[in-house]
Amino acid sequence: MSKMQWITYVLRAAHVCFTLAAPRFLWKRHVRPFWYYDGPTLALGAAAVLCTPSSAVSMKCSTCSRAGVMGYLFAQLSRKLSKKEVVFLPPQKPDFALAPVAFAEELIWRRGHFGVFDQAASAAAFGVLHYPLGGVKAVSHMTIFAAVSQWLKNKFGLGASATFHIIYNLYH
Repeated sequence: MSKMQWITYVLRAAHVCFTLAAPRFLWKRHVRPFWYYDGPTLALGAAAVLCTPSSAVSMKCSTCSRAGVMGYLFAQLSRKLSKKEVVFLPPQKPDFALAPVAFAEELIWRRGHFGVFDQAASAAAFGVLHYPLGGVKAVSHMTIFAAVSQWLKNKFGLGASATFHIIYNLYH
């Protein structure tokens, strides 16, 4: 196993473990909700940045624009399927951690995929990471989301998958 693979798997395992175990522990100690998910995700994303070659992050404008449209459409489709109101404008008071956290998730979960099995396992683990948000429905939804995001990363680069993720989060 290469050093990049090892680091990638450690980052993913830390993200899953912290996300599923820490909130209950932190809540009992009255820690601010930022540290339940956003803070650790940003810290792990920063670690991933240090280990990701700059050539892996393509930020081509036309590709990112298309990925943003896909993120918007995916969010609207999922809202429609879950019988939520379709929204055309983002919320008036957006969460300012939303974009950096989505980018950090992409760095943790989409960088350095080492084959089809790894990509499938990564999508499934990303789905499981979202279990607290809605149980089995959230797991299946986010596994599909991760597969689409992985396809974008493979086809167009990390910038496209990050844009897709940020726009999806903004509208979902």
